Amino acid sequence: MKIKATILITFFSVQILVAQNEDIRMEAVKNFFEAYNDQDYKKMKKHLAPMGKLLVTKGILKKQIGPIYEEFGKATIDTVTYSNKYHYRAQLSYEKDSTERGFFSFFFNPKGKVSGFGDSEPSYIYPKREKTETLENVEEKILSIINEKHRKEGKEKFNGNVLVIDQGKKVFNQSFGLADFDKEIPLNEHTRFDLASCSKQFTAMAIMILEEQGKLSYSDNIKKYIPELPYDSITIENLLTHTSGLPSYQSLVDKEWDNKRMYVTNYDIVDLLKEHKPEVYFKPNKSFRYSNTGYVMLAIIVEKVSGESFASFLEENIFSPLGMEDSRVYNTKRSKGEVINNFADGYVKDKKTKKYVLPDSLDKYKYVIQMDPIVGDGAICSSTYDLALWSKASKDFALVEEATWKRARTKLTYRNGKRLGYGYGLFLRQDEGIEEVVYHTGGWPGYITMIIELPEHEKTVVILSNNSYEGVLNMADDILITLMPELKVN
Repeated sequence: MKIKATILITFFSVQILVAQNEDIRMEAVKNFFEAYNDQDYKKMKKHLAPMGKLLVTKGILKKQIGPIYEEFGKATIDTVTYSNKYHYRAQLSYEKDSTERGFFSFFFNPKGKVSGFGDSEPSYIYPKREKTETLENVEEKILSIINEKHRKEGKEKFNGNVLVIDQGKKVFNQSFGLADFDKEIPLNEHTRFDLASCSKQFTAMAIMILEEQGKLSYSDNIKKYIPELPYDSITIENLLTHTSGLPSYQSLVDKEWDNKRMYVTNYDIVDLLKEHKPEVYFKPNKSFRYSNTGYVMLAIIVEKVSGESFASFLEENIFSPLGMEDSRVYNTKRSKGEVINNFADGYVKDKKTKKYVLPDSLDKYKYVIQMDPIVGDGAICSSTYDLALWSKASKDFALVEEATWKRARTKLTYRNGKRLGYGYGLFLRQDEGIEEVVYHTGGWPGYITMIIELPEHEKTVVILSNNSYEGVLNMADDILITLMPELKVN
Protein backbone atom coordinates (compact mmCIF):
# COMPACT_ATOMS: atom_id res chain seq x y z
CA MET A 1 0.00 0.00 0.00
CA LYS A 2 1.26 3.46 -0.51
CA ILE A 3 1.45 4.13 3.16
CA LYS A 4 4.61 2.06 3.35
CA ALA A 5 5.63 -0.47 5.95
CA THR A 6 9.31 0.27 6.43
CA ILE A 7 10.33 -1.59 9.58
CA LEU A 8 11.87 -4.98 8.88
CA ILE A 9 9.67 -7.94 9.79
CA THR A 10 11.34 -9.82 12.59
CA PHE A 11 9.89 -12.45 14.85
CA PHE A 12 11.96 -13.06 17.94
CA SER A 13 11.75 -15.78 20.59
CA VAL A 14 10.25 -13.61 23.28
CA GLN A 15 8.04 -14.05 26.30
CA ILE A 16 6.06 -11.03 27.47
CA LEU A 17 3.07 -11.29 29.79
CA VAL A 18 0.22 -9.25 28.33
CA ALA A 19 -0.62 -6.03 30.11
CA GLN A 20 -4.41 -6.03 30.39
CA ASN A 21 -4.59 -2.23 30.67
CA GLU A 22 -4.32 -0.69 27.21
CA ASP A 23 -3.12 2.65 28.60
CA ILE A 24 -0.13 0.89 30.14
CA ARG A 25 0.68 -0.72 26.81
CA MET A 26 0.40 2.63 24.99
CA GLU A 27 2.74 4.29 27.48
CA ALA A 28 5.23 1.42 27.18
CA VAL A 29 5.26 1.67 23.38
CA LYS A 30 5.64 5.46 23.54
CA ASN A 31 8.62 5.13 25.88
CA PHE A 32 10.09 2.40 23.69
CA PHE A 33 10.23 4.79 20.75
CA GLU A 34 11.66 7.62 22.84
CA ALA A 35 14.50 5.23 23.67
CA TYR A 36 14.65 4.24 19.99
CA ASN A 37 15.18 7.89 19.03
CA ASP A 38 18.05 8.08 21.54
CA GLN A 39 19.36 4.72 20.32
CA ASP A 40 19.40 3.58 23.93
CA TYR A 41 18.91 -0.18 23.63
CA LYS A 42 19.01 -0.71 27.37
CA LYS A 43 16.02 1.61 27.82
CA MET A 44 14.20 0.06 24.85
CA LYS A 45 14.31 -3.22 26.69
CA LYS A 46 13.44 -1.63 30.03
CA HIS A 47 10.35 0.17 28.76
CA LEU A 48 8.79 -3.08 27.66
CA ALA A 49 8.78 -4.18 31.30
CA PRO A 50 5.15 -3.13 31.93
CA MET A 51 4.18 -5.82 29.45
CA GLY A 52 6.26 -8.45 31.24
CA LYS A 53 9.75 -9.92 30.98
CA LEU A 54 11.40 -9.64 27.59
CA LEU A 55 13.85 -12.41 26.79
CA VAL A 56 15.78 -10.68 24.01
CA THR A 57 19.26 -9.20 24.25
CA LYS A 58 20.31 -5.62 23.66
CA GLY A 59 22.54 -7.00 20.92
CA ILE A 60 19.57 -8.38 19.00
CA LEU A 61 17.71 -5.09 19.35
CA LYS A 62 20.73 -3.16 18.14
CA LYS A 63 21.21 -5.46 15.17
CA GLN A 64 17.57 -5.21 14.09
CA ILE A 65 16.64 -1.66 15.09
CA GLY A 66 19.95 0.05 14.31
CA PRO A 67 19.77 -0.22 10.48
CA ILE A 68 16.23 1.18 10.49
CA TYR A 69 17.34 4.20 12.50
CA GLU A 70 20.34 4.73 10.24
CA GLU A 71 18.16 4.70 7.12
CA PHE A 72 15.14 6.70 8.33
CA GLY A 73 16.21 8.55 11.45
CA LYS A 74 13.94 9.26 14.40
CA ALA A 75 10.40 7.92 14.50
CA THR A 76 7.28 9.49 15.94
CA ILE A 77 3.99 7.72 16.62
CA ASP A 78 1.15 9.18 14.56
CA THR A 79 -1.49 7.00 16.13
CA VAL A 80 -2.28 3.55 17.44
CA THR A 81 -4.10 2.02 14.47
CA TYR A 82 -5.04 -1.36 15.86
CA SER A 83 -5.23 -2.92 19.28
CA ASN A 84 -6.79 -6.06 20.69
CA LYS A 85 -5.49 -8.77 22.98
CA TYR A 86 -3.68 -10.40 20.05
CA HIS A 87 -2.04 -7.41 18.42
CA TYR A 88 -0.89 -3.90 19.24
CA ARG A 89 0.08 -1.68 16.31
CA ALA A 90 1.37 1.91 16.09
CA GLN A 91 1.74 3.96 12.92
CA LEU A 92 5.02 5.86 12.58
CA SER A 93 6.47 8.72 10.57
CA TYR A 94 10.19 9.25 10.04
CA GLU A 95 12.59 12.15 10.40
CA LYS A 96 14.66 11.66 7.23
CA ASP A 97 11.86 11.04 4.76
CA SER A 98 8.41 12.60 5.03
CA THR A 99 7.00 10.14 2.48
CA GLU A 100 7.95 7.13 4.62
CA ARG A 101 5.26 5.95 7.01
CA GLY A 102 5.70 2.65 8.79
CA PHE A 103 4.07 0.45 11.37
CA PHE A 104 5.41 -1.24 14.47
CA SER A 105 3.57 -4.12 16.09
CA PHE A 106 3.61 -6.37 19.11
CA PHE A 107 1.94 -9.77 18.63
CA PHE A 108 0.30 -11.74 21.44
CA ASN A 109 -0.63 -15.40 21.15
CA PRO A 110 -3.94 -16.82 22.49
CA LYS A 111 -2.16 -17.78 25.72
CA GLY A 112 -1.31 -14.15 26.38
CA LYS A 113 2.38 -14.12 25.50
CA VAL A 114 4.15 -12.21 22.76
CA SER A 115 4.97 -14.36 19.75
CA GLY A 116 6.95 -11.60 18.08
CA PHE A 117 7.21 -7.95 17.22
CA GLY A 118 8.25 -5.91 14.24
CA ASP A 119 6.48 -4.64 11.14
CA SER A 120 3.29 -6.26 9.92
CA GLU A 121 -0.36 -5.92 9.07
CA PRO A 122 -2.87 -6.67 11.86
CA SER A 123 -2.92 -10.35 12.69
CA TYR A 124 -6.72 -10.82 12.88
CA ILE A 125 -6.50 -13.98 14.95
CA TYR A 126 -9.82 -15.75 15.49
CA PRO A 127 -10.01 -19.14 17.23
CA LYS A 128 -11.48 -22.00 15.16
CA ARG A 129 -15.19 -22.63 15.38
CA GLU A 130 -17.99 -24.36 13.47
CA LYS A 131 -19.64 -22.57 10.57
CA THR A 132 -23.02 -21.10 11.50
CA GLU A 133 -25.96 -19.63 9.63
CA THR A 134 -26.31 -15.88 9.27
CA LEU A 135 -27.26 -14.31 12.59
CA GLU A 136 -30.65 -12.74 13.14
CA ASN A 137 -30.79 -8.92 13.21
CA VAL A 138 -27.19 -8.76 11.95
CA GLU A 139 -27.77 -5.48 10.07
CA GLU A 140 -29.11 -3.83 13.21
CA LYS A 141 -26.18 -5.12 15.28
CA ILE A 142 -23.55 -3.88 12.82
CA LEU A 143 -25.23 -0.48 12.51
CA SER A 144 -25.33 -0.17 16.28
CA ILE A 145 -21.58 -0.85 16.55
CA ILE A 146 -20.72 1.68 13.84
CA ASN A 147 -22.92 4.40 15.33
CA GLU A 148 -21.90 3.83 18.95
CA LYS A 149 -18.18 3.35 18.35
CA HIS A 150 -17.13 4.71 14.94
CA ARG A 151 -19.63 7.54 14.47
CA LYS A 152 -19.66 8.57 18.11
CA GLU A 153 -20.18 12.23 18.97
CA GLY A 154 -17.10 14.03 20.22
CA LYS A 155 -14.68 11.84 18.24
CA GLU A 156 -13.41 11.81 14.70
CA LYS A 157 -16.21 10.09 12.80
CA PHE A 158 -15.97 7.47 10.11
CA ASN A 159 -16.98 8.82 6.69
CA GLY A 160 -17.35 6.16 4.03
CA ASN A 161 -19.09 2.99 2.88
CA VAL A 162 -19.41 -0.42 4.56
CA LEU A 163 -20.36 -3.69 2.88
CA VAL A 164 -20.78 -7.04 4.64
CA ILE A 165 -21.40 -10.27 2.74
CA ASP A 166 -22.35 -13.44 4.61
CA GLN A 167 -22.61 -16.70 2.66
CA GLY A 168 -23.20 -14.92 -0.63
CA LYS A 169 -25.79 -12.46 0.66
CA LYS A 170 -25.33 -8.75 1.32
CA VAL A 171 -26.36 -8.48 4.97
CA PHE A 172 -25.12 -4.90 5.40
CA ASN A 173 -24.56 -2.24 2.74
CA GLN A 174 -24.67 1.36 3.96
CA SER A 175 -23.09 4.73 3.33
CA PHE A 176 -22.08 7.18 6.05
CA GLY A 177 -21.38 10.79 5.16
CA LEU A 178 -20.34 12.71 2.08
CA ALA A 179 -18.45 12.20 -1.16
CA ASP A 180 -17.81 15.95 -1.43
CA PHE A 181 -17.58 17.85 1.86
CA ASP A 182 -17.89 21.30 0.28
CA LYS A 183 -20.85 20.57 -1.99
CA GLU A 184 -22.38 18.19 0.57
CA ILE A 185 -22.86 15.40 -1.97
CA PRO A 186 -23.81 12.17 -0.16
CA LEU A 187 -22.14 8.82 -0.68
CA ASN A 188 -23.97 5.85 -2.22
CA GLU A 189 -23.12 2.22 -3.01
CA HIS A 190 -21.86 3.19 -6.50
CA THR A 191 -19.55 5.94 -5.19
CA ARG A 192 -15.99 5.32 -6.31
CA PHE A 193 -13.16 5.41 -3.78
CA ASP A 194 -9.41 5.27 -4.35
CA LEU A 195 -8.59 1.72 -3.20
CA ALA A 196 -4.91 2.54 -2.56
CA SER A 197 -3.06 -0.74 -1.91
CA CYS A 198 -6.21 -2.84 -2.11
CA SER A 199 -5.51 -2.31 -5.83
CA LYS A 200 -2.67 -4.82 -5.63
CA GLN A 201 -4.99 -7.84 -5.87
CA PHE A 202 -6.14 -6.59 -9.28
CA THR A 203 -2.56 -6.13 -10.46
CA ALA A 204 -1.86 -9.67 -9.30
CA MET A 205 -4.91 -10.93 -11.20
CA ALA A 206 -3.63 -9.31 -14.40
CA ILE A 207 -0.40 -11.28 -14.03
CA MET A 208 -2.34 -14.47 -13.28
CA ILE A 209 -4.41 -14.03 -16.45
CA LEU A 210 -1.29 -13.54 -18.56
CA GLU A 211 0.32 -16.60 -16.98
CA GLU A 212 -2.68 -18.75 -17.85
CA GLN A 213 -2.52 -17.40 -21.39
CA GLY A 214 1.05 -18.69 -21.59
CA LYS A 215 2.50 -15.21 -22.11
CA LEU A 216 4.69 -15.25 -19.00
CA SER A 217 5.74 -17.48 -16.13
CA TYR A 218 5.88 -16.71 -12.42
CA SER A 219 9.48 -17.95 -12.46
CA ASP A 220 10.56 -15.55 -15.22
CA ASN A 221 13.43 -13.22 -14.41
CA ILE A 222 11.97 -9.72 -14.57
CA LYS A 223 14.94 -8.53 -16.66
CA LYS A 224 13.36 -10.51 -19.50
CA TYR A 225 10.74 -7.73 -19.60
CA ILE A 226 12.63 -4.79 -18.07
CA PRO A 227 16.25 -5.44 -19.08
CA GLU A 228 17.46 -2.00 -17.97
CA LEU A 229 16.88 -2.80 -14.29
CA PRO A 230 20.23 -3.13 -12.47
CA TYR A 231 19.14 -6.14 -10.38
CA ASP A 232 19.60 -9.86 -11.01
CA SER A 233 17.70 -13.04 -10.12
CA ILE A 234 14.38 -11.38 -9.24
CA THR A 235 11.36 -13.30 -10.51
CA ILE A 236 7.79 -12.21 -11.19
CA GLU A 237 6.71 -14.26 -8.17
CA ASN A 238 9.16 -12.32 -6.00
CA LEU A 239 7.39 -9.13 -7.07
CA LEU A 240 3.97 -10.60 -6.34
CA THR A 241 4.95 -11.74 -2.84
CA HIS A 242 7.17 -8.80 -1.76
CA THR A 243 10.24 -11.03 -1.58
CA SER A 244 12.26 -9.15 -4.22
CA GLY A 245 14.17 -6.84 -1.87
CA LEU A 246 13.76 -3.97 -4.34
CA PRO A 247 14.43 -0.50 -2.88
CA SER A 248 11.62 1.97 -2.21
CA TYR A 249 10.73 4.08 -5.23
CA GLN A 250 9.09 6.68 -2.97
CA SER A 251 12.37 7.31 -1.16
CA LEU A 252 14.24 7.37 -4.46
CA VAL A 253 11.86 9.94 -5.98
CA ASP A 254 12.02 12.07 -2.85
CA LYS A 255 15.81 12.16 -2.99
CA GLU A 256 16.62 12.13 -6.70
CA TRP A 257 13.73 13.48 -8.78
CA ASP A 258 14.89 16.73 -10.38
CA ASN A 259 11.40 18.24 -10.54
CA LYS A 260 11.90 19.40 -14.14
CA ARG A 261 8.63 17.63 -14.74
CA MET A 262 5.86 17.72 -12.16
CA TYR A 263 4.70 14.13 -12.57
CA VAL A 264 6.47 10.79 -12.12
CA THR A 265 5.49 7.71 -14.16
CA ASN A 266 6.26 4.01 -13.81
CA TYR A 267 8.88 4.30 -16.52
CA ASP A 268 10.50 7.27 -14.77
CA ILE A 269 10.97 4.98 -11.77
CA VAL A 270 12.77 2.44 -13.95
CA ASP A 271 15.05 5.23 -15.21
CA LEU A 272 15.82 6.35 -11.64
CA LEU A 273 16.65 2.79 -10.58
CA LYS A 274 18.89 2.39 -13.63
CA GLU A 275 20.71 5.67 -13.02
CA HIS A 276 21.17 5.61 -9.25
CA LYS A 277 21.27 1.85 -8.61
CA PRO A 278 20.16 1.95 -4.94
CA GLU A 279 21.01 -1.27 -3.12
CA VAL A 280 18.43 -3.99 -2.61
CA TYR A 281 17.31 -4.67 0.97
CA PHE A 282 18.08 -8.38 0.67
CA LYS A 283 18.61 -11.10 -1.91
CA PRO A 284 15.45 -12.39 -3.65
CA ASN A 285 13.34 -14.83 -1.61
CA LYS A 286 15.53 -14.26 1.42
CA SER A 287 13.03 -12.21 3.38
CA PHE A 288 9.84 -10.12 3.13
CA ARG A 289 9.60 -6.37 2.76
CA TYR A 290 6.40 -4.78 1.56
CA SER A 291 7.30 -3.24 -1.79
CA ASN A 292 5.28 -0.77 -3.80
CA THR A 293 8.20 -0.77 -6.24
CA GLY A 294 7.56 -4.43 -7.01
CA TYR A 295 3.94 -3.79 -8.00
CA VAL A 296 4.95 -0.81 -10.15
CA MET A 297 7.26 -3.21 -12.01
CA LEU A 298 4.38 -5.71 -12.37
CA ALA A 299 2.25 -3.06 -14.09
CA ILE A 300 5.06 -2.43 -16.56
CA ILE A 301 5.31 -6.16 -17.24
CA VAL A 302 1.55 -6.31 -17.91
CA GLU A 303 1.91 -3.53 -20.48
CA LYS A 304 4.94 -5.02 -22.19
CA VAL A 305 3.49 -8.53 -22.40
CA SER A 306 -0.03 -7.52 -23.43
CA GLY A 307 0.92 -4.69 -25.75
CA GLU A 308 -1.67 -2.36 -24.25
CA SER A 309 -1.93 0.07 -21.35
CA PHE A 310 -2.36 -1.25 -17.84
CA ALA A 311 -5.73 0.52 -17.61
CA SER A 312 -7.00 -0.99 -20.86
CA PHE A 313 -5.86 -4.50 -19.94
CA LEU A 314 -7.69 -4.42 -16.59
CA GLU A 315 -10.83 -3.00 -18.16
CA GLU A 316 -10.95 -5.65 -20.90
CA ASN A 317 -9.89 -8.64 -18.81
CA ILE A 318 -11.21 -7.97 -15.30
CA PHE A 319 -13.69 -5.12 -14.86
CA SER A 320 -15.79 -5.57 -18.01
CA PRO A 321 -16.11 -9.40 -17.78
CA LEU A 322 -17.27 -9.11 -14.15
CA GLY A 323 -19.64 -6.20 -14.81
CA MET A 324 -17.64 -3.88 -12.53
CA GLU A 325 -18.82 -0.66 -14.19
CA ASP A 326 -17.76 1.58 -11.29
CA SER A 327 -14.15 0.34 -11.39
CA ARG A 328 -11.20 1.61 -13.40
CA VAL A 329 -7.59 2.66 -13.19
CA TYR A 330 -7.77 6.33 -12.23
CA ASN A 331 -4.32 7.91 -12.48
CA THR A 332 -5.35 10.98 -14.46
CA LYS A 333 -7.10 13.14 -11.87
CA ARG A 334 -4.21 15.51 -11.29
CA SER A 335 -1.85 14.78 -14.17
CA LYS A 336 -4.53 15.19 -16.87
CA GLY A 337 -7.31 16.94 -14.99
CA GLU A 338 -9.79 14.12 -15.70
CA VAL A 339 -12.90 14.30 -13.53
CA ILE A 340 -15.07 11.18 -13.25
CA ASN A 341 -18.61 11.01 -11.95
CA ASN A 342 -19.61 9.79 -8.49
CA PHE A 343 -16.05 9.86 -7.10
CA ALA A 344 -15.38 10.34 -3.39
CA ASP A 345 -12.82 13.05 -2.79
CA GLY A 346 -10.34 12.04 -0.11
CA TYR A 347 -9.87 14.40 2.85
CA VAL A 348 -7.20 14.78 5.53
CA LYS A 349 -7.38 16.71 8.80
CA ASP A 350 -5.34 19.93 8.78
CA LYS A 351 -3.67 19.99 12.21
CA LYS A 352 -3.53 23.79 12.18
CA THR A 353 -7.13 24.59 11.28
CA LYS A 354 -8.62 21.32 12.60
CA LYS A 355 -10.68 21.16 9.39
CA TYR A 356 -10.86 18.53 6.66
CA VAL A 357 -9.09 19.61 3.47
CA LEU A 358 -7.92 18.00 0.24
CA PRO A 359 -4.33 16.70 0.62
CA ASP A 360 -3.27 18.71 -2.45
CA SER A 361 -3.49 21.87 -0.34
CA LEU A 362 -0.85 20.78 2.19
CA ASP A 363 2.89 20.72 1.48
CA LYS A 364 3.42 17.48 3.40
CA TYR A 365 1.24 15.66 0.88
CA LYS A 366 2.74 17.12 -2.30
CA TYR A 367 3.55 13.61 -3.46
CA VAL A 368 -0.15 12.93 -4.17
CA ILE A 369 0.24 15.33 -7.09
CA GLN A 370 3.71 14.20 -8.11
CA MET A 371 2.92 10.46 -8.07
CA ASP A 372 -0.58 10.67 -9.55
CA PRO A 373 0.30 8.81 -12.82
CA ILE A 374 1.87 5.77 -11.10
CA VAL A 375 -0.07 2.50 -11.38
CA GLY A 376 0.24 -1.09 -10.16
CA ASP A 377 0.69 -0.50 -6.45
CA GLY A 378 -2.47 1.61 -6.27
CA ALA A 379 -4.54 3.97 -8.48
CA ILE A 380 -7.62 1.77 -8.93
CA CYS A 381 -10.97 3.20 -7.88
CA SER A 382 -14.02 1.09 -7.15
CA SER A 383 -17.27 0.98 -5.19
CA THR A 384 -18.78 -1.35 -2.62
CA TYR A 385 -21.25 -2.45 -5.31
CA ASP A 386 -18.40 -3.57 -7.57
CA LEU A 387 -16.38 -5.11 -4.77
CA ALA A 388 -19.35 -7.39 -4.04
CA LEU A 389 -18.99 -8.63 -7.63
CA TRP A 390 -15.25 -9.08 -7.07
CA SER A 391 -15.93 -11.09 -3.92
CA LYS A 392 -18.34 -13.32 -5.86
CA ALA A 393 -15.72 -13.83 -8.59
CA SER A 394 -13.32 -15.28 -6.01
CA LYS A 395 -15.96 -17.80 -4.92
CA ASP A 396 -16.93 -18.72 -8.50
CA PHE A 397 -13.27 -18.95 -9.66
CA ALA A 398 -14.06 -16.49 -12.44
CA LEU A 399 -11.40 -15.09 -14.81
CA VAL A 400 -8.83 -17.84 -14.14
CA GLU A 401 -8.87 -21.51 -13.15
CA GLU A 402 -9.60 -22.62 -9.59
CA ALA A 403 -5.98 -23.72 -9.10
CA THR A 404 -4.76 -20.24 -10.00
CA TRP A 405 -7.14 -18.56 -7.56
CA LYS A 406 -5.99 -20.93 -4.83
CA ARG A 407 -2.31 -20.37 -5.61
CA ALA A 408 -2.82 -16.65 -5.06
CA ARG A 409 -4.30 -17.42 -1.64
CA THR A 410 -1.75 -19.93 -0.39
CA LYS A 411 1.28 -19.17 1.75
CA LEU A 412 4.62 -19.69 0.03
CA THR A 413 7.90 -20.58 1.71
CA TYR A 414 11.05 -18.47 2.09
CA ARG A 415 14.44 -19.76 1.11
CA ASN A 416 15.10 -20.20 4.85
CA GLY A 417 12.06 -22.47 5.20
CA LYS A 418 9.73 -20.03 6.97
CA ARG A 419 6.21 -19.59 5.61
CA LEU A 420 5.25 -16.26 4.10
CA GLY A 421 2.09 -14.50 5.26
CA TYR A 422 1.40 -13.05 1.83
CA GLY A 423 0.05 -14.55 -1.39
CA TYR A 424 -0.47 -12.72 -4.67
CA GLY A 425 -1.70 -9.27 -3.72
CA LEU A 426 -3.18 -10.53 -0.43
CA PHE A 427 -2.17 -10.94 3.20
CA LEU A 428 -2.90 -14.41 4.61
CA ARG A 429 -3.51 -15.96 8.02
CA GLN A 430 -3.42 -19.74 7.62
CA ASP A 431 -2.14 -21.10 10.90
CA GLU A 432 -3.18 -24.15 12.89
CA GLY A 433 -5.93 -23.62 15.42
CA ILE A 434 -7.20 -20.30 14.06
CA GLU A 435 -9.55 -19.26 11.29
CA GLU A 436 -8.12 -18.63 7.84
CA VAL A 437 -8.17 -14.90 7.01
CA VAL A 438 -7.50 -13.33 3.60
CA TYR A 439 -7.27 -9.55 3.41
CA HIS A 440 -5.59 -6.36 2.30
CA THR A 441 -5.54 -2.81 3.54
CA GLY A 442 -4.94 0.40 1.64
CA GLY A 443 -3.81 3.85 2.64
CA TRP A 444 -3.26 7.03 0.63
CA PRO A 445 -3.79 10.60 1.81
CA GLY A 446 -7.54 10.96 2.18
CA TYR A 447 -8.33 7.24 1.95
CA ILE A 448 -8.10 4.16 4.15
CA THR A 449 -9.53 0.94 2.72
CA MET A 450 -10.03 -2.63 3.83
CA ILE A 451 -11.16 -5.87 2.18
CA ILE A 452 -11.15 -8.86 4.53
CA GLU A 453 -12.58 -12.38 4.22
CA LEU A 454 -13.06 -15.45 6.38
CA PRO A 455 -13.18 -18.02 3.53
CA GLU A 456 -14.39 -21.06 5.47
CA HIS A 457 -17.29 -19.06 6.91
CA GLU A 458 -17.96 -17.20 3.64
CA LYS A 459 -17.88 -13.81 5.34
CA THR A 460 -16.46 -10.71 3.65
CA VAL A 461 -16.17 -7.15 4.98
CA VAL A 462 -15.37 -4.14 2.78
CA ILE A 463 -14.72 -0.73 4.35
CA LEU A 464 -13.89 2.34 2.26
CA SER A 465 -13.13 5.63 4.03
CA ASN A 466 -12.53 9.00 2.36
CA ASN A 467 -11.72 10.98 5.50
CA SER A 468 -8.61 9.03 6.53
CA TYR A 469 -10.55 7.43 9.38
CA GLU A 470 -7.96 5.69 11.54
CA GLY A 471 -10.36 3.16 13.05
CA VAL A 472 -11.01 1.21 9.84
CA LEU A 473 -8.94 -1.79 10.94
CA ASN A 474 -10.68 -1.95 14.29
CA MET A 475 -14.07 -1.56 12.61
CA ALA A 476 -13.39 -4.62 10.44
CA ASP A 477 -12.49 -6.53 13.60
CA ASP A 478 -15.63 -5.34 15.38
CA ILE A 479 -17.85 -6.43 12.49
CA LEU A 480 -16.27 -9.88 12.15
CA ILE A 481 -16.67 -10.47 15.86
CA THR A 482 -20.31 -9.43 15.55
CA LEU A 483 -20.80 -11.99 12.79
CA MET A 484 -19.15 -14.64 14.98
CA PRO A 485 -20.09 -13.61 18.54
CA GLU A 486 -18.75 -16.75 20.22
CA LEU A 487 -15.19 -15.59 19.47
CA LYS A 488 -15.22 -13.07 22.32
CA VAL A 489 -12.04 -11.25 21.22
CA ASN A 490 -11.33 -8.36 23.59
